[in-house]
Amino acid sequence: MRRVPDTDLWYVVPGVPEGSRLDYQFQVRRGDHVERLNDPRNPRRSYSPFGSLSVCFAHGYTTPEWTQPDPAAPRGTLTDLVVDSRALGRDCNVTIYLPASFRPDARYPLLVVHDGGDFLQYAAAKAVLDNLIHRGDLAATVVAFLHPKDRLTEYADSPGQASAACSAPASAPSRAWPRRTGRPARTPRSSCCPARSSSPRAARTTAVARCSSR
Repeated sequence: MRRVPDTDLWYVVPGVPEGSRLDYQFQVRRGDHVERLNDPRNPRRSYSPFGSLSVCFAHGYTTPEWTQPDPAAPRGTLTDLVVDSRALGRDCNVTIYLPASFRPDARYPLLVVHDGGDFLQYAAAKAVLDNLIHRGDLAATVVAFLHPKDRLTEYADSPGQASAACSAPASAPSRAWPRRTGRPARTPRSSCCPARSSSPRAARTTAVARCSSR
C-alpha cells in the first residue's frame, strides 16, 4: 500500500475484473503484533461463520437475481429433524428442504449439504433453491442440510462422517413423510461420492455427497 502524502491515509489499486466482487481485509503489523480489520471507510460487509469482511464491488457488478427471493417462485419448506446415526454414535440434526411441488408418493433427487446451517443463514440457500426449481434450472430436489457437532473432527477425512452423510439424510425424508398407500414403498438407497480432504478447514466443499433415492 502507498501513503497519501501529508495524511494518515493509505491506498492500493487492485486489478479487479469488471463485474466482479471482492471480499477483503487489512492486515496491520505493529512490531510482533498482527491484526486484521475491515475497511473503516467502507460500509459494505459480507458475513460468514468466521465473522465479517469488507466488500468491494467492481464496476458493473450486480447482485445475482437468483439469490434474491422471487415473489413468483413457489416456496419450498424447511423442517428440522433429529436422525440417529450409528456411524457417528449420536443423534444428528438435519434440516430437510422440500420443494413446493413435493408429493410423498413421488421420487426425488437428494442433495446433501455439509455446514448446512451456514448455507441457510449466510448463502440464502432456500431462496436459491426456490428460484432455480421455479425457473427449471434445477429439478425438484429434496435437500438435506447437515449440522455438524464437531466439524474439525467430523469433516477431516472421517469415514464415520462419510457414512453418516449417505445414510442418515437418505432415510430422513421417508421417516418423516411416509409414502402413501397404493404401491409398495421402497427403502431409499443412496449413491454417494463424498469428497475426501486431509485438511480440517476444507469443510465447506468437502462434501456435497451425491445421493439419490432409487
